Amino acid sequence: MSHNNPSCRATAIILLTTGLYNRPKLTVKGDLSPMRYPVTIVATLIGVALCLYNFTGYDPHNMVFFMLSVPGWFADLFMDIHDLNVILMYILTIASWALLGFFCDWLIHKGRRRGSTRG
Repeated sequence: MSHNNPSCRATAIILLTTGLYNRPKLTVKGDLSPMRYPVTIVATLIGVALCLYNFTGYDPHNMVFFMLSVPGWFADLFMDIHDLNVILMYILTIASWALLGFFCDWLIHKGRRRGSTRG
């Protein structure tokens, strides 16, 4: 792109006059690195694998599913498992595993931030 281009010149004028080009950086004490989500991804994949294993029929009495599905624990306490909506249980199982993974990632991120400010 050439600097003689009218649209380039107009963009530069807009950025300079609105203050968006040389915006001052905010300085905050501590580490503001973005949070990574590896445990969330792995936990979600575990939930998906659990549901697929149950869906394929290799878990004929739903023993593995109800051992590892947190919503399954509560559903088993309050209602008959034969009256449950299976798709809803699969969705809740995957969501609960993802939520557990996100909580672990949040704790890891919090520990890293706390560790970086102590130095």
